[in-house]
Amino acid sequence: MIRMETIKLGRVPDVNKLMDEWQRIMECFVNNVLRETATYPPRKYVSIAEAGGWVSDRQRRWFFWALKEGKIEIPYKRTGTLGRSWQQRVARETDSIVGVVGSQGQIAPYNIYVQGPQQSRMMELIGWKKIEDIYKPHWQKTIAEAKAAADRFTK
Repeated sequence: MIRMETIKLGRVPDVNKLMDEWQRIMECFVNNVLRETATYPPRKYVSIAEAGGWVSDRQRRWFFWALKEGKIEIPYKRTGTLGRSWQQRVARETDSIVGVVGSQGQIAPYNIYVQGPQQSRMMELIGWKKIEDIYKPHWQKTIAEAKAAADRFTK
C-alpha cells in the first residue's frame, strides 16, 4: 500500500484542491503500475538446467506426475489469468491518498512465485519483473509530481 499524506505540509490554503490533485497523481501512478504489472513478457524458453536444476527431488517427481496426469501441458499455454488477477484502487482518507495495486491470490495463487517476493529463478530468467522493480521507478516520478503540486498549493 502506498500513501501520500498532508500532515507535514504546514499551512495549505485550499487543502481540498491539493488532495484532488494528489488523487489524480495517485490514480495515474496505480494505472501505470497496473498496466506494466499485468503485461506478460515475451515468450522465452528457459531449460531446467539454465534455471539451476530442480529444487528438490519432490519437485521433479511432482512435475512428471502432473505432466502424466494432464494437469500441466508442455509447452505451457498462457491463459492471461495472472494478468487479470492484478487490480488497483485509490482511496481518499481524511489526510491522505492511498493507492493499492495487488494480485488476488484466490485467482492466481502462484503470483508470489512469478512477480512477488518469492519469485522463482525460472520466472526471473523468463523475464518476469518483480512488483517492487515495477513500482519503484514510477513511485519516484509520483513523489516528484506530488511535491511539485504541494509547492504550488503552499505558495
